Amino acid sequence: MRELLCEKGGIIVSKEENFDFKKVFFIIDTFEENELFFQLQDKGCSIVSTNCIYSSIKDNKPLPEHIKYPLFARFMEGMTICIPASGDYEEQLRSLVRYMGGTDEEAITDTVDILVVDKVGSIQYQVAQTRNIPIVSSKWIASCWEEQTLLPHNFFLLPPFAGCVISVTGLSTATRSEIQRLTEYYGGEYTPNLTKRCTHLISHSAQGIKYRYATEWGLHCVSVEWFFDSINMKVCADETRYFLPMTNARRQALLNPLSISPRDLSRLSPALRKKHLMQLYNRNLPRGFSINVPIPNQPVPLLTPKKLSVLPKLSRPIPVVQPQPEFKIYSDKKPKANCDLEENSELDSEQIASKLQQLLDQCNETIEHYTKLAQEVDLSPYINTAHQQLNLLK
Repeated sequence: MRELLCEKGGIIVSKEENFDFKKVFFIIDTFEENELFFQLQDKGCSIVSTNCIYSSIKDNKPLPEHIKYPLFARFMEGMTICIPASGDYEEQLRSLVRYMGGTDEEAITDTVDILVVDKVGSIQYQVAQTRNIPIVSSKWIASCWEEQTLLPHNFFLLPPFAGCVISVTGLSTATRSEIQRLTEYYGGEYTPNLTKRCTHLISHSAQGIKYRYATEWGLHCVSVEWFFDSINMKVCADETRYFLPMTNARRQALLNPLSISPRDLSRLSPALRKKHLMQLYNRNLPRGFSINVPIPNQPVPLLTPKKLSVLPKLSRPIPVVQPQPEFKIYSDKKPKANCDLEENSELDSEQIASKLQQLLDQCNETIEHYTKLAQEVDLSPYINTAHQQLNLLK
């Protein structure tokens, strides 16, 4: 190496000589990030490898006068690689590009030649797609570094479904199987259940329980044409061109819970299935009808009756229990004038239901009050009386 450098006009200096660090090239056999490597780099020294020296002599190409970063090879000189800040390892990729003589950028510019990403759908990905800039995975940079040569980027193109989690609805079994096979072959993930991890929902029409929750979560709801066009184009197609058309009737139907078949319900995730069933249950309840009877998590233990010699002083008065109404069987005879239900001979069912609801509410308030007091004193006789009245009303 020394003789070859001297033949080519190089000057070798020793450690004892005084020299300017910025005008000297430090030749290292291997690029191992050890203590000496970091010391030279921190001082701003120009670091080159023996491989770089041999390739420069072979190609009769002088070394650059100013080297900002350690130079291991020169086969990426003149190339600008865009590496967006999307993970924890992009800084390592940038260092490798600089070691191989390339230039790195974080955003798409007019000088960018290749975009390096591992997932589709980012803004940089869409811009590169419109400008016909090759999009490759990070394996291209790692492979070039391992092989110490510039490999064709066509063998490392990013699959069209890389980073996509795809689910389908409303399709036949054969189509589902084909989409699952192609999704996994082209770098995506297929799931039969719709979850928040999903990125795309494929369907023929804008309807169904999966479509309703996909739109609520902000997922891409696209047609089947988006899937096969992406495969033919070898890039993830723009989802906005494949949105499902929606009529006003379907748009209005999405505002309310939808009844679905047991097969579609089984394809939902457990949390989503539970949420949908609760919405259907609340929807089927009659309007204006509610009985606030607390349901304990554990059965209430039976209280033993006990006589109280002295009634303790209570912080709040005990509500008066309303007397039980006497319901009579109506016949052809005219009811009494002082009847509490109705003065006419014919009964109104809505008024009877309103009266019963009022009595049930009063009983519920009494039971709730006595239950709270039972923690301090024994009021089981009062509670039993309230329960008996509630059972008679039921």
